Amino acid sequence: MEKKDIHPIVDAVIIVLIVIDTFMLLLITFYNIDPVIVFYVIYFDLFVCGVLFVEFLFRLRRKSNKKLYIIRHWYDIVAMIPLDFVAYNVFFLRVFRFVRFFRYIRLLRIIALARKSLKHFGEFIKDTNLHLSLGILIFTIFAGTIIFFLIEGDSNSSVQSLWDAFWYVMPTVATLGSEDIVPKTAAGRLVSMFMMLIGLIFFGMLTASIAYYYVEGMEREIQKESDTEIEKLRCLITNLQSEIQELKEIMKEKEK
Repeated sequence: MEKKDIHPIVDAVIIVLIVIDTFMLLLITFYNIDPVIVFYVIYFDLFVCGVLFVEFLFRLRRKSNKKLYIIRHWYDIVAMIPLDFVAYNVFFLRVFRFVRFFRYIRLLRIIALARKSLKHFGEFIKDTNLHLSLGILIFTIFAGTIIFFLIEGDSNSSVQSLWDAFWYVMPTVATLGSEDIVPKTAAGRLVSMFMMLIGLIFFGMLTASIAYYYVEGMEREIQKESDTEIEKLRCLITNLQSEIQELKEIMKEKEK
């Protein structure tokens, strides 16, 4: 029988660390970043690897079939190997890390990290039934991009391509607004208002779903603990009843 898994809040912190680490590794892989920043990124990655290692051991200890768990979660092992730290501190690899082949190895780690975070995100979407809302949001972004481009493309000098329209739609849906592009037509403003409304509804539902997810997780833990205590009490009562019955039989024998 498997023991209960990591607390949902700890799980969320790990996901955030993975996303930040993945983003920073992508930056130092494809862009020329200041060596000082690269140094801090590498040590942050080492910290994340340590967290992932502890998390992996924690989960592994709670699995009945440890060998099967390791085989199924091989990407977790790849994700927690601090390749950049080793490359930065070993002389041979300090030269090797600039070779293109090392970038492919780093990309493998990034993919492993992304797969791990997507797995957790998929479980969250499934548990909170957000798949429909997420589908509506994605459809709104792509449809809004095309519609906004068709409406504003001829009359707005800032909207020259679909990419410009997409650049406007993303912050609009996020309810942040865009400083670079402003709709010139009434239809464009109407589309913008609609997309902002969809964004408000989605992020409101997302906030509520996150709260529900963690509250429900804590309630499940409390319920499990209560069920365990109740089961212990039942066993105790059963044992007491058996002992009472034995005492009654002993008393009857003595009376005879």
